[in-house]
Amino acid sequence: FSSNAKYIERYILVVMYFALGGDDWLICSRKDTTCNPDEDIQSWLSNTNHCLWYQVECNNDKMIHHLDFRDGATGNFRTEHAVNLVGTMPQELRHLVNLETLVIPDMDLMAPILEYLGGMQGLTRLELPQNNFTSSIPASFAEAHPSLTYLDLRDNSFVGRLPSNFVAFDDLTFLDLSKNKLTGPIPENFGNMSQLGTSTDMCLSN
Repeated sequence: FSSNAKYIERYILVVMYFALGGDDWLICSRKDTTCNPDEDIQSWLSNTNHCLWYQVECNNDKMIHHLDFRDGATGNFRTEHAVNLVGTMPQELRHLVNLETLVIPDMDLMAPILEYLGGMQGLTRLELPQNNFTSSIPASFAEAHPSLTYLDLRDNSFVGRLPSNFVAFDDLTFLDLSKNKLTGPIPENFGNMSQLGTSTDMCLSN
């Protein structure tokens, strides 16, 4: 990977910071001088490698592959209250094509976010519950994310029908689309996703 790609990823994080109210975050904003007790976690926009910024994790090539804003997230994350993201997710997110995990729960964020994820073919875990994300589910969603194993879109404002090829997920083990504004019939062969083995693995009700 070129150094240019890493600079682009850093730029995208900076855009996210300002778009999502970074200066008012409860933890690890650029104003937070208590963010790095062990020097392995740094405030956003600090002069350090952005792979050390709070809730950001990079792969061996130093490309961002995890953004996880849950409370008590593990790994390169501090186990305290998550940052309080507010606002509209910027479309620059679409250029983080190495993402494998994107977890943004209970933030009341807005944006047609699923339209931003098409290039993230390595995405395995997508958790966006309890926000105000909009748009229909793209027809190419399943084909664009062949490695997805965990999908939680509950309690948002997604609309329209499920694409007929939504059953194309080969490895999906958890699915929750409840409390949205989805309409129409469930696609044929939906029950053939045998990896969704129990009722706790799948929830579709509005």
